[in-house]
Amino acid sequence: MKRLSYTLLLMTCTLGVYSQTTYPGGVRKPVLWEAGIADPQTGTTTLEPVRADISLKFTPQCKSRTYVLNHHSVCYTEDPGGMVLNIPAGELDKISLFVVYQLSDTLKEKNLWELSYGSEAEKILTTHRLADYRQGQYLNLLKGKQKTAEIHTYTDHGRDSLSASKTFRLGGVSGKKLPIDKFRGLIAEVILYDRVLSPREQKQVESYLAIKYGIPLYQGGDPEDYLSSGGKVIWPAEENRKYPIRVAGIAKDINGHLDQRSGSSSLEPGIFSLEFGKDEEIPDQSYILWGDNSENLEIKKIRQGQPPGLSRQWKLTTNVPQQNFTLTLDTKTIIGEIPEGSFYWLATDNSGSGDFPAGHTRYQKIAPAKDQTTLRIQGMNFSQTTDNDQVISFHIAPQMFAQAWIKQPDCGGSQPGELSFKVEGGTPPFHIYVQGENYQEELTLTTQEEIKTITGLKPGTYRYKAEDSQGRTYQESLYVESFDAPVSGLRSAYTLVEGSSLDLDAAIPDTNYHYQWTDQNDIKLSYSSKVRITRGGKYKIKITQSEGCESVREVEVREQSTQNIKKVDLFPNPSLTGEYYLRIELLRKSPVQIFLYDATGRLLERQDLEGSNYYLYRGIAPLSGVYYINIQSESSKLTKKLLVQ
Repeated sequence: MKRLSYTLLLMTCTLGVYSQTTYPGGVRKPVLWEAGIADPQTGTTTLEPVRADISLKFTPQCKSRTYVLNHHSVCYTEDPGGMVLNIPAGELDKISLFVVYQLSDTLKEKNLWELSYGSEAEKILTTHRLADYRQGQYLNLLKGKQKTAEIHTYTDHGRDSLSASKTFRLGGVSGKKLPIDKFRGLIAEVILYDRVLSPREQKQVESYLAIKYGIPLYQGGDPEDYLSSGGKVIWPAEENRKYPIRVAGIAKDINGHLDQRSGSSSLEPGIFSLEFGKDEEIPDQSYILWGDNSENLEIKKIRQGQPPGLSRQWKLTTNVPQQNFTLTLDTKTIIGEIPEGSFYWLATDNSGSGDFPAGHTRYQKIAPAKDQTTLRIQGMNFSQTTDNDQVISFHIAPQMFAQAWIKQPDCGGSQPGELSFKVEGGTPPFHIYVQGENYQEELTLTTQEEIKTITGLKPGTYRYKAEDSQGRTYQESLYVESFDAPVSGLRSAYTLVEGSSLDLDAAIPDTNYHYQWTDQNDIKLSYSSKVRITRGGKYKIKITQSEGCESVREVEVREQSTQNIKKVDLFPNPSLTGEYYLRIELLRKSPVQIFLYDATGRLLERQDLEGSNYYLYRGIAPLSGVYYINIQSESSKLTKKLLVQ
């Protein structure tokens, strides 16, 4: 989200008393408020006033074929003339302006809006800068922005002259001779006030737009609270600091003009979404918001005692804990190998901590994992949560498994360790056999809700096997480590490029520890803190203090080809609207460049992505015809052909 605070003379307007009670975010009396209205007969969308008693409007208005942003019809424009608001002399001084837009490309600097006095453009906002030619002031903005939907907020205290008539132009081509291209992209909603809103009012309008269009307020700075139309905090940023990415929500807030029955993040449309039941009665002032921990949708072993699951976790919060909702996950976006016979399981941490502790973790078997493209879970709610918060994740596991929780001992032996067990799936009673060095124990669990704990454990490796009454079995190994054991700064996973070597060093500074490296076959490789790896696999580093306290860490080394593009999916193809998606999977984390060419070879768009080994990219081809999309990462290149009907 982009905010600007600057001295700008725009508009004052006097309107009569509103006959309705709903306003954007509950903030009263905008003088201009337009959003997309779709015509199902023609398949077009026009920006129209949201309220009949608002007479101030753009002329001409944006009208185009219908595009959708978080289930709302929006308008595509690349009209050089833009949308114009004529302001007579003496009208409109202080303003607060909100624009929801999405660029169709980031190839060149684009004109967003400009203010003209007479025929001369005096103030211009582009995707890169704000220029005030009357005062000779410039403000550079962040360059190289991503092609995602944004909320633009602009406030001005109105210190210019009111003697001249003015023209406010949204989109179009700049009146100044600047290297600025015309705006090309989506305009979803425009809201204008003839006053400077208070910080709380501004946040209410931004929260309304953010939830409606699935646009996160967090853009890499400090996380921000979301507010209801009554000014109440519905997404506390500080409490959700671990989950700031792709914040979205569903809500019903009559005073705030929100009836968002289903929603997902505009950064990854439809990948993870929630919806209220279509036939259910939703109380006014109902909110469910969520964000994630910024990890990839990749299957990994996240923690001991739990089956492999997605690295990404979602934090959900609500003010209506009894309200049912439906959750949908697009599993086509998941990266990683899925064992034969596995099931998708939903793990819910009702403590809201994200630690999935004993007594607060619930598993729900969803569906067989093979050939599953979409997971849809109905009837979910927050009735069993603490403080109306829950953290969820998806796991891959067999029909029956046993989860375990470790309470770590200390090195000196004054605080022994514990292991707690609970069985998911299967048919009770369950038997759990635990075996370690000079240790053996058998537990019986008579129900699926029962948790049993073994106490008095020493550090070491333990293996447990669970068996149900039908003969199904599940087994896993655990390493119980002292909480004060020596720990190196090594990561849990590294990438080894084909034909090269990898040097790892587990040394802990200023210590006199003993080290031992072994491979996955327990062959000893080094008695030093350093080891040179020449092939992929799983390696272990054991670090021992002089008193005998030790830690064992597993380090996975993934061997990768010199080529980096593993897979690219283009869909839908052909496209009926020009909208398309690229699902890009790389062998290792690396930047990606995307180039869109028309059939003549003319470059229409370039987009740079970075920070991941998995990307989901949304693009728009402007007209019907044939296009070529070139994807590049490091030295790897791939071209896809797109047909727009």
